[in-house]
Amino acid sequence: RTVPDDGTEYSVWRDRHQRGDAPALARQVTAEIDRDVASVSVRTELFVTVSGTEEALRRPAKAAGGGITGRAYALYRLLEGVADGLRGLGVTSVTWLTSTGVAEAIKTGFNPAAAASLSFRHLTSPDPDGTVGLPISQAGPALAPTPAARAYHHDGFSSVSYAVQPPESGTIFGSLGPLLAVRTAGERRTLAVHYEILSAAEGSRVVKSDRFRNNVLVDAKAARGFNTTEIDSRRQRGAREQEAAVAAGHAVVRYTVASSITVPADWNVEDHAARLENDASGRFRLLRLELAQDSAFVAAALPVGIGLPRQKRAFTA
Repeated sequence: RTVPDDGTEYSVWRDRHQRGDAPALARQVTAEIDRDVASVSVRTELFVTVSGTEEALRRPAKAAGGGITGRAYALYRLLEGVADGLRGLGVTSVTWLTSTGVAEAIKTGFNPAAAASLSFRHLTSPDPDGTVGLPISQAGPALAPTPAARAYHHDGFSSVSYAVQPPESGTIFGSLGPLLAVRTAGERRTLAVHYEILSAAEGSRVVKSDRFRNNVLVDAKAARGFNTTEIDSRRQRGAREQEAAVAAGHAVVRYTVASSITVPADWNVEDHAARLENDASGRFRLLRLELAQDSAFVAAALPVGIGLPRQKRAFTA
């Protein structure tokens, strides 16, 4: 998610490293550059959340002692492999968040303006006992009235959230970049990709079911004299290719993408929502999640590991 940068963290750093004997002209020029750049600065935060269903965690958790502690051990054993994968993508360091880190991520999700005060506190006045951070009890929104049908209002901000529907022919995650392209200083955009890697047995059942369903559809149309469309043919070929990929050892992935845009409450949120829709035009279809804007915002902006709902039919990629 993008983060409007008000320059607080940079100002604290500059005050600590300012040279007292710097020429007056250099100070003046630096101050002018800082003022011009800070007004349009945008930072980016990237969160990775690992979660597991109770069904998947029950057996390894029991072997690790059971209870919440056993489930935590079962998840911690996976983190090293996840960190190695992230470093392969160019990430230089991976830090797993404590409860206070998660609380701050949630708090700044609801209230982007809180990031400045939290950063200032970390840099200037750490707690005497060394426990720097926000208590998990204070992570939620301070003000969140009853959600409206088409937007979600929280802590002096307004958000609109969407489900992102990729094209029929598929896409790559890098093509989602325009959804994070901030158009106006002060707005925030978020993009969340929720995905689940299916087991080998479940993936095999899914691709076989897809192949059977597509073959039946094509055969039924041909038997009744209807023409087969290109979409039908593409789905039939895709089902065969997926089955071949699974047979070769590849995994099947369920996934969904959510996106949101957040602006101060006194701005016209519909104007900014329209800009997000324009950025997706021609690439993806955005489904505005009306009557579910509060839960959609959580899925799109907060790294809490919601995951995917259980379905009889899995969507594959």
